[in-house]
Amino acid sequence: MTNLNRFWKISVVVVAFTALGAVLAYTALLSYKSTASIAFPLTLQESKVMSEVIGSPQNFDRYALSVEHDRKDGGTSDALVVRMDALRGTVVAGPSNWFEPVLRFSKADLKEFAGDALKLGEGSALIGYRITTKASTPDEAQKKTALLAAYVIDANLRELLIAKIKKTMADREAFIDSTAAEQGAQKYNVSMLEERLGQLKRISVKYPSVNKLEARQVISLGDGGERYMPLPSQMAAVETKVLDIKEKIARSTRGLMQSRAEGEMLEAQRKMTQASLSGRDLMVALLADVQTRLSKSVEGYDKQLFLDYLSQYTSIKVKYLETPRFVVAPEIPVKPFISPLKIIFSFAVLGLLVSLIYQFRAQLWLLVWSTWDEEELHSRGLSSANRTSSLGAAESIKQENGGRGEKYAT
Repeated sequence: MTNLNRFWKISVVVVAFTALGAVLAYTALLSYKSTASIAFPLTLQESKVMSEVIGSPQNFDRYALSVEHDRKDGGTSDALVVRMDALRGTVVAGPSNWFEPVLRFSKADLKEFAGDALKLGEGSALIGYRITTKASTPDEAQKKTALLAAYVIDANLRELLIAKIKKTMADREAFIDSTAAEQGAQKYNVSMLEERLGQLKRISVKYPSVNKLEARQVISLGDGGERYMPLPSQMAAVETKVLDIKEKIARSTRGLMQSRAEGEMLEAQRKMTQASLSGRDLMVALLADVQTRLSKSVEGYDKQLFLDYLSQYTSIKVKYLETPRFVVAPEIPVKPFISPLKIIFSFAVLGLLVSLIYQFRAQLWLLVWSTWDEEELHSRGLSSANRTSSLGAAESIKQENGGRGEKYAT
């Protein structure tokens, strides 16, 4: 009768834990995993920078604020804003929790094709990102993955535009410095050639006989042992060099005038990068700024400059924003990430263990105590034996010392 009662109690506990597992398996512990892969051909160094940019909570908050502005304009639903708030915790938790880089060559590829893989992968170690998100329903998991993928694409576009503007500004400063130094050297060369031309003209006046083309110019400055040219030919060569250098100065001056308009535009666009909330907003603002400057430009070189920038920004927009970048689009999962049957079975086993421990707690307690008593008695027996052997050794030493004392007394 006692065994029967014990069996029923164990069964009740197992059934209760199984029911609890079933409830949790289809409520709190139910999750679906959605994955997407985005193409980003980047170098390993660029991927490190992009990982920091994408994983930054500040950048995500800026993007979420742009989504909030779209909602005020009627372009975004309240559910999307709530979803963005929930995803912030995913981003703050760290990049490795929701996206990972996809390398061009895996470790197995590198082992098998070490030389070829390194050669082919040079400058393009990364081919994209894999984004993973979990949610309580398949549809919600797919929407969260798509939203995070859109954020990654937007963050990449914004960082690309900011880097381009910074690099262009640095290149412009270097161009201005190098052009100023080059023009200084060219103007000095022009002055020296003009002085030489004046000297040749004075020689031609002083020595009329050398003005003929068939005459040899004895006073000429020959180059590398070449035959001396006639004086009129030398004068024509000097004037040609002067014209060539002045043409170069005019071209570089035109470049400086272009650079002046470019500098004003880049400074305005740098401020736009600080005010923009997303890469899409920044892209639209940059295109609008260039088109406005193009419509107001008068000089031909300014129009050429703005047309070139309009072409560059349009190409970036098409390549990084409008063209689909998904290698694997955000998928709708068909199975839960953890099988509910596994969860139910685990809770059933846990209930069985708990019930067995509770039902046989007295026997387990006696077993533990009996084991402890045996160990205690064993240790105490060793201690008594050690104490007896120590006393016996001390007594033998005492007797030996006593015998030696009597011998010395005699």
